[in-house]
Amino acid sequence: MEWYHQWESEYRTHKEEHELRAGELDECLNCELCHPIENEPMVFKKFWDALFKFEDTIVIYNNVTIKGVIDLLSMDNSEREDTIHKGKCRDIIDRITESIRYRIQPKMKEKGLRTIILVIVRDCIEGDLGNEVFDRLIGNPELIEHKYILEDWDVERRFEKFWQWYKITSKEVEPLRVKLGAIKTFRELLYEEEGIATNEEKVKELMSNMEHGNIDIENVHEYHRNMVQKIIRIFIDTRGFIKEPEDSESEDSLESYEMKKNFNTSLYLRFERFRYWWNDKYEGKQIYTYHENDSPEWFEKMLSEGENLQEDTVRKLMDSMTFKDSEDIYTRNPIILRIDDGVIEWVVTDLKETMERTQKFKLVEIKQEEDNEMYDSEEEIEIIVEDKTWKLSEIRTGLRQLIVNPKKNSSEK
Repeated sequence: MEWYHQWESEYRTHKEEHELRAGELDECLNCELCHPIENEPMVFKKFWDALFKFEDTIVIYNNVTIKGVIDLLSMDNSEREDTIHKGKCRDIIDRITESIRYRIQPKMKEKGLRTIILVIVRDCIEGDLGNEVFDRLIGNPELIEHKYILEDWDVERRFEKFWQWYKITSKEVEPLRVKLGAIKTFRELLYEEEGIATNEEKVKELMSNMEHGNIDIENVHEYHRNMVQKIIRIFIDTRGFIKEPEDSESEDSLESYEMKKNFNTSLYLRFERFRYWWNDKYEGKQIYTYHENDSPEWFEKMLSEGENLQEDTVRKLMDSMTFKDSEDIYTRNPIILRIDDGVIEWVVTDLKETMERTQKFKLVEIKQEEDNEMYDSEEEIEIIVEDKTWKLSEIRTGLRQLIVNPKKNSSEK
């Protein structure tokens, strides 16, 4: 679970405030003093025992946990599935997972616990299929490898969204139907998450599992290459088709996606450049995880401040991420990075200089026989150097060096 260490830190601070008998305390969902158990129904005991079979790091629950389970049971399953990624069900389950105290960092990711909790409520409690569920999921290879599972109904719903988008976006080649292996490949791409940007071959495999009515078009290879990049962008921007592009408050249709500038993808790519730069510059403390909402928000604020970057903004950005020592990247638990007052000045200076040098971590496009200016390439996930197109998967290492000092690298050519 990505946010275990931050929750534990907040819990310890909250308990100290209790002991100091401080005034009004901030909400702490996993505090047993703030949320004492009022009633413990038998159905909750069944839920807790089932959850322990999947995640044996759970140790303590409170009234928030119990109320959350009861609230889930009061929902229709169709409503739960409709709002598991965003909405009522997601909000309830997030409160359940945050209200639980864990012995050590849980093995599963947050979304893994989210899915397992839904399965327990739906199949173990309502369907009374506990043994069947345990046989199917305990030791499940996908659950072990990815720390979460994608249920068939969820994959099928997401694929339907993808297929509708694909038919609109690639209408020039007239998509007709999907082949038998399409869902399997689509599922594998969902597990890739952001890593899809480096797995173009798998995207091509997905495209090959779809039949088209018109393949006799001009520049078919260029069309094919551009479509691979569009698929990568829509996967990233919709987080695997669990939200609408840009997730605005209005009901954006998939048809409107092609008419809008892809802001989220641009911000994500810049954030990735920032991560490469940080891990290269400060090798001792590698960025390990980041919060899907808070980190981009503070990163965007950092970009907007530019040369007027504030220390508080950098601290907030650092607090939204976890770090690991590069020498112990695979062993020790991640930490929250606390930067001393003297050091923060250096970090802010480094960030200001780098934002100026890289035009705020934009992707770089250098055109042949032209000047060494940097161009905003938010519409592409590639770089053109000396009239040759380099795919992102081919240049991840070189791209990091180019972005750290593009002018120097350009002058050396």
